[in-house]
Amino acid sequence: MTYRPEVGVKLEGANVEVTMDPAIVELGSNRAFWGTTRALIATAVEGVLKGYEKKLEIVGVGWGAKVQGKKLVLTVGFANTLDVAIPDGVKVEVVQMMITVSGPDKQAVGEFA
Repeated sequence: MTYRPEVGVKLEGANVEVTMDPAIVELGSNRAFWGTTRALIATAVEGVLKGYEKKLEIVGVGWGAKVQGKKLVLTVGFANTLDVAIPDGVKVEVVQMMITVSGPDKQAVGEFA
């Protein structure tokens, strides 16, 4: 994970410490860099421990979905299909008319869904 040079990240055992030099904390957006870095690390840890999931319901006559290898094949109407590549680290399941997208990376799950 990359982070701003103004922010220090230290791993001590099971704890992650996000620090910033007190002299630059009060300079404009530097405090926001610290908060964003802390939030991104917390989100990554939560993703590894619990994972993220989005459910999509397919509604419509002639619409459907199925997983074929590393592709999600969407049936759009009766005549058209759309093949969408499933990104690495994202798992897709289709049960009847419900698509479940899951994985440890919140951004990847949300972007694919």
